[in-house]
Parts: sequence; C-alpha cells; structure tokens
Amino acid sequence: MPNLPESQPFNLIKSLLSHKQHIKNQLTSTTIEANITPTADNLIANIEQGLAVICQQEIKQTDFVISSIYHGSYGFCSGCGKRLANNNSPLITTCAPCSHNDNLSGMQTGYASV
Repeated sequence: MPNLPESQPFNLIKSLLSHKQHIKNQLTSTTIEANITPTADNLIANIEQGLAVICQQEIKQTDFVISSIYHGSYGFCSGCGKRLANNNSPLITTCAPCSHNDNLSGMQTGYASV
C-alpha cells in the first residue's frame, strides 16, 4: 500500500462506503414519472435502465477499491502493477496505458497517469 498516514485508509474506506450508499439510494430512486406517450415511455424506460447500469458499475468499482485497500494493492495499477500517480479520484484503479487497452477490448475502467 502507498505510504498513507494510518488514519487515511480508514477515512478513505469510510468515504467510499458513504459514496456507495449514495449510489444505492440513487439507484432505488431512479424512476422518472410522467404521463406521456408510449414512445416517450420507452425512451424513459431506456434512460432508467442506463442509469441503473451506471449505478451498478459505480458500486462494483467502489467495492473493488475498498478490496484493494484491504489487500494492500490500493494506489497501484490493477493491470500492470505500476504505482499510480496521485489523482483526485480514489476510484481510479488503472494507469492510462492499461485503461486504453481495456477500453479497446470493451472494458471500462478509470485511469491515472503513471
């Protein structure tokens, strides 16, 4: 694990769990109500489905980051193992080259420069 002050991993996990709960709340309240035509209803259903997928991906990514903190791999690229540069998002888990390769193969990940 990167050299973090002893309380920093705890604070990061606490923040990530709070973020996860917020996303779960968003997921359960993502219902657009409207009296509109069937075509518009289909569009709204597609939007709701897309938002649900995004929320589920965010929860999965948050769980992965929490796991990496517990296992001591937080701060290192999950693809190549190189140390990630400091970044503003704790959800970034891959370096730019690995993220680029994942995106080419159809996977979606966050990235940071190395």
